[in-house]
Amino acid sequence: MTKSPRCQPILSIHWILSVLLPVWASCDADRVAERSTADDALALAPCGTGRTCTAGHQCIDRMSGRTACATGPCSVSSQCTDEHVCREGWCIDVAQPPEPDVCPSGSTEGLIGCAPGYAVHVAWRRPLCSVCERTSASDDGGVDGPLPADGGVVPDRLADRTPDASPPEGFLCGEAGRYSDRTNPKRYVDPTHGNDANNGMSWGNAFATLHALERGAIYFVADGDHPAVVLGAAERGGERIFVVRATADDHGSDAGFSLDMADGRAEFGNVTFSTGHWVFDGQQRTGWQSGYGFRVTNLSPSGKILRIDNASTDITLRYVDFENLRGAVPGESTDGIYAPSASDLTLQCSAVRDVGRTVLLLDGSRNVLIEHSYLARNASSPDAHGDGVRFWAADRGIIRYNRIEDIVGTGPIVLAWGNDHVDIYGNVILHTPGFAGAFGTGAIVDISEPGEIGVSNVRIYNNTFLGLRALNAGLLFQLRASDTIDVRNNIWFGCEAHQIGMINVTVHDFNAYGGNVLSSYPEPSEPNGQTLTADPFVDSATGDVHLRLPTEGGQGGLPPEFLVDPDGSTRGADGTVDRGAFEFVSE
Repeated sequence: MTKSPRCQPILSIHWILSVLLPVWASCDADRVAERSTADDALALAPCGTGRTCTAGHQCIDRMSGRTACATGPCSVSSQCTDEHVCREGWCIDVAQPPEPDVCPSGSTEGLIGCAPGYAVHVAWRRPLCSVCERTSASDDGGVDGPLPADGGVVPDRLADRTPDASPPEGFLCGEAGRYSDRTNPKRYVDPTHGNDANNGMSWGNAFATLHALERGAIYFVADGDHPAVVLGAAERGGERIFVVRATADDHGSDAGFSLDMADGRAEFGNVTFSTGHWVFDGQQRTGWQSGYGFRVTNLSPSGKILRIDNASTDITLRYVDFENLRGAVPGESTDGIYAPSASDLTLQCSAVRDVGRTVLLLDGSRNVLIEHSYLARNASSPDAHGDGVRFWAADRGIIRYNRIEDIVGTGPIVLAWGNDHVDIYGNVILHTPGFAGAFGTGAIVDISEPGEIGVSNVRIYNNTFLGLRALNAGLLFQLRASDTIDVRNNIWFGCEAHQIGMINVTVHDFNAYGGNVLSSYPEPSEPNGQTLTADPFVDSATGDVHLRLPTEGGQGGLPPEFLVDPDGSTRGADGTVDRGAFEFVSE
């Protein structure tokens, strides 16, 4: 087994939590020290066109020859001195601004696809700019030389795909059949025409709010504004309560129902579950961020959009848009879903977004399924340290087929302290073009300290990591003799980082790398690794990472649960398992 260069991490949990910036690997720290001791030599040195850095500043090459004057590394601006801001990992002097954020002449903003005989070249990183360049001995017989009139760019073959489009999902999200056809007792909630003095047994006698809930019943909920609610009906064995959004096709009784009860969305304030055995199902969405049947919001600077208390079990959340209306504000301890010690928790076909701290906080949970969901945009600060999916001291989790976008803090997926049996596959983890943030420790990390209980039995297959900006855009684990960290068939493309680390990863192979700009270490070396010489995706600029061409063959023979992609396509149906989140399907 060939491993990438290993540099012993010197992580401190206390430092991570108190000052945000995860500590660099010791070799990175040495490089910083070397730069610091050279400050005098760098003082008043030429830096780019028409700029000279003042004393105490370094001239930083901001990838591909773009420069700025900086005092040292950072993760947030609070770590910089006055008159400096944290940008791209450096404290940059605002009085000596970076060179303009424009694409060079002849290049195109965003990652572009190139025709056969051409390879994509990342010409600039902020904004991301790329060009198609002729390759020698190309498949079409082309040779090095000027571009044709079309620049060698591949036309958009799937123009009807939009950034907000969701993959087909019926095969995993939800159960077959209508709630209306079940034999459970039916109850009705209509905030516009209902009254809590009614019996709730028909649309004409609907409740106005969710209250006095009965075990085993289905509650059809009409559109409109609903108050914040605590769902805490006493448990009765494993009997569930179903809270579902009424739709034109599934609304229980037809008597008293009108289509205007189901042509918008049902909106709630903060929702809390204090008992177990619930299904909370909005029944529909039209895109990653639109068309949800249920929407749950938060307006408090320390609020949780949804929380699960009392170690409650068996809760399913489906087709719900969880949105923090305050936005991702640094210093505010807003979380998306706050569910410490929950069990048998399912989040499907939902969105959790724009929080001040952590998108999903699942410490101590077990038997968790997170799939087909949009997890996006958080903030992080020394006072409110943020992560994407925080799954500390948790047991048995599946994180699959999600879009995890624009995460800062430690990283998009953070494990620690005894995780066992975690499968992470079919996800797209990305930073969008123009997003100015970055994360520190890694895209998927274990932040247990050396000597502490780490994590074991983690399988990371067929994910796509796109355009990540970080100290480490790869993986980091604290290895124990019994650990198995298995990483195969993933793609890292267009990332900007010090490294794509495979630190203490037991096995990594059949991964693909391309278009990455790494300042400290080369891409990981693997027996069956693939170097991508062109953008492999349909439209990287909008985050459409369906493959426009097949990759080299990935690792076959994986267990059957890993052989379906987010669209429901069978991996390897054409004889080759492709790398990345999506299997290539010919038109």
